[in-house]
Amino acid sequence: MERQNLGPKSLPAAKVSLQGLKAVQEQMDDLGTEAHAFYQLGNLYYDRLDFSKALFYLKKAAKVFLKEQQFEQYFFCQHKCLRIFVEREEKEEIAKLQKELSVIQGQYSLEENSRYYYTLGLSLDSDKQFSSAFSCMEKSLDLALKTKNKVDICYALSGLVIIYTHQDKLDLAIKEINNLKVFFQKIELKELAISMDIAYGYILRQQGLLKDALNTFWQTYSKVGEVKNLYYNTYLLYALGTTYLQLKDKETASLFLSLAQSSVDRKNLKRTAGLIDSHIKSIGVKHGTEFDLILDCHNRQIKEKEKGVVNLKGQFIILELLKLFLSKPGYSFSKKELVKKVWDQNYSPSIHDNKVYVTLKRLKKIIEPDKKSAKYIFRNKEGYYLDSKVKTFIREIQF
Repeated sequence: MERQNLGPKSLPAAKVSLQGLKAVQEQMDDLGTEAHAFYQLGNLYYDRLDFSKALFYLKKAAKVFLKEQQFEQYFFCQHKCLRIFVEREEKEEIAKLQKELSVIQGQYSLEENSRYYYTLGLSLDSDKQFSSAFSCMEKSLDLALKTKNKVDICYALSGLVIIYTHQDKLDLAIKEINNLKVFFQKIELKELAISMDIAYGYILRQQGLLKDALNTFWQTYSKVGEVKNLYYNTYLLYALGTTYLQLKDKETASLFLSLAQSSVDRKNLKRTAGLIDSHIKSIGVKHGTEFDLILDCHNRQIKEKEKGVVNLKGQFIILELLKLFLSKPGYSFSKKELVKKVWDQNYSPSIHDNKVYVTLKRLKKIIEPDKKSAKYIFRNKEGYYLDSKVKTFIREIQF
């Protein structure tokens, strides 16, 4: 089985519906191997942040891969499991994984396997055993260079970046990131590249280059859609929020931290949720109090202070209406303006009056916290307007 069949490139998880997941299960016998099918399912659930199901399938896949002595695929599974354990702060599970790796190494003589040392090195790094982790990662890189395996070289270099960063050896981390950029021009490892972009932004921030760090995080955020990984979206909101906080922009910082807090999966992203909560608490604001309405154009969501987040996926007209109203609180839009700006049509009373009425009724139902008493959208003789006192924020992909 070739490596690319198991990589993140071929598994756009967030695009896959639950029906799609069931189809994979039903077609398991038609796939190349049972283990491959288990891995696909595990990876799909992993990207959807359904870690319990992801672990179930990844462990089943790892067991079969090990039995077939397909070690590269086996370590793909174990690496994913390790990341889940770290994010859920399950130290006992990390210890069990380390023990299993040690047993496997003895049984199958994996002294010459780069991915074994990479996985073990990351697990040791998570325990802050940096010296041992570094030795493992150097060994991983040496073996990858020896076999000229470019993918393994990239993973080993990324491991060194992580270990150097955790030890505040930032210049060495940047050196390895620059080496990785050369490889990323030759081979496509989008998810690994994004994780290294985040690491680079963090390093810049540690060096006091806050504006450069902010630009890096924004550039990385614009790439997140390429992998459709739900974790990266949440973590980058957190990274942006904490960077704005260091730039003394408390209002924008609280906005992004609030968005991160709203989107984080507390059960599965326990570590990240804790980081977000600690910063929210440190700036002394309650969750989401700065703005009444936050329109997230990138994720197609509207967040109302009392109602919380409402998904607008597929509701393109509503999204355009909200962008219009939130961009000009207090401004009255005539029916003619609304029809032209939202539907790109010339206004005709017989065609559009009912359409405008019905659409605005739907919009009010989405954002108004009290059905009996309007808070946001009103009508006057000029047209329809958003109350000028409403605090709004529109988040595009980039500012």
